[in-house]
Amino acid sequence: MYTYTTARSVQRLTLLCTLIYSAVLLQARAEKESYLFTDSYIETEISQMHGSVQIAYERSMRDVVTMYATSPETVKLLDRSELYFPIFEELLAHYGLPDDLKYLSVIESGLRPKARSKAGAVGLWQFMKGTGQMMGLKIHSSVDERMDPYASTEAAVLYLSDLYSQYDDWVLALCAYNCGPGNVNKAIRRAGSRDFAQLRRYLPSETRRYIPKFVAASYFLQHHSMYDVYPSDERTLYGLAVVQLFHKTTLSEIADACGISKYDIAMLNPAYRRGYIPASKRGYNITLPAEVADQYMYAVMDLGIAAADAKIRSNYYAPRSTQKTKSDYKIIMVDEIVTHEYEVSRGDNLYNVAREYGINLYELKRQNNLSSSLIKPGQRLVISKTEKVRKYIPIVHIPEPLATASTASLPELSALGLQHRISIIQREYVSSLPAAEVASADDMKDRRRAFLSVQYAR
Repeated sequence: MYTYTTARSVQRLTLLCTLIYSAVLLQARAEKESYLFTDSYIETEISQMHGSVQIAYERSMRDVVTMYATSPETVKLLDRSELYFPIFEELLAHYGLPDDLKYLSVIESGLRPKARSKAGAVGLWQFMKGTGQMMGLKIHSSVDERMDPYASTEAAVLYLSDLYSQYDDWVLALCAYNCGPGNVNKAIRRAGSRDFAQLRRYLPSETRRYIPKFVAASYFLQHHSMYDVYPSDERTLYGLAVVQLFHKTTLSEIADACGISKYDIAMLNPAYRRGYIPASKRGYNITLPAEVADQYMYAVMDLGIAAADAKIRSNYYAPRSTQKTKSDYKIIMVDEIVTHEYEVSRGDNLYNVAREYGINLYELKRQNNLSSSLIKPGQRLVISKTEKVRKYIPIVHIPEPLATASTASLPELSALGLQHRISIIQREYVSSLPAAEVASADDMKDRRRAFLSVQYAR
């Protein structure tokens, strides 16, 4: 009896200690979670951030952090960030802009490519139609590139680059992105200062809240794990690929070639309003799940697109007396520094020229000794950049036609004595034939096609 009573007492004591310990842990966790939302904690954390935008802490930042930490939509936002941030990071790095500007799209659109404001701004970066067209985006009945993740991001990066060149201050550049350079210049004149703390009262009310909201969103997106908010485990996409197409095709044909639903293709490519991609010399972007991008490229390679064949012919010039057919040449792609001369036409601006040639805006100014972004009709610009150039290698021996492989591997270009650099960002798919062999003209038409693929995967 004594032993039984003692055992029960020990058991009850153990249970009581467990309950007390659990209560202490819960209280400590609650205190910690409560502390994470205090002004003192958030102010300290934000003050230690080394971002491009530095302003004094204010209570509205805590409200923004609380909103993101408690909203059920934040998980979806983090899911979208896993898809789109790699695109933003690659383009920001390419043009030499701060990496934390990627958070601007969070407060602009919530990372939704189809977002549309009451004022008519559209896309991840919320371009108005006039601004989007000024930046070179195609906007018409069939295509709205404001909803194209890659094209719109490049346009936003170029626009931000120019705004920074005007103000030499990222706070003012972001203010101008929100309300326009005219309003910012007027606020500077009225305040007699370029300090945000001094001129903010002369800015529109939305812009006054814009910069603190950007800082708070940047903080939360970098520290969301502290608030126990993570991307969902239900995601179906873990990386994107951006493929540039020049021929006309439909979203249904792309979906069939990739083996995925038309709905998924349309969801990733909302820029194509009527379900098809027009033919274009400049090319249009198609966003695909990274895991099916190669499959689609090989499928298009097997189709033998006539447009690609026409491009090969138009790029080859030789005297008529020595003119050869394309079956007499092996075609490869190599890196070369190419210099272009561009004559400015009426309506041109440096944004469009830089975007057309894929060059950093600052580099374009440097090459032409320009101190501002102003250019005049008739002015000549010199543009030097590294480009992929087609090279035609004469073929000595042409054997019997070879069978076309549907899943051919990359060629062994090292046999040609050339160095072919393959990066995780850009890969050129060229002829699948070994260096010592060549196909007939018909087989070349089916098998030789260059593709630009930009891969994004965490």
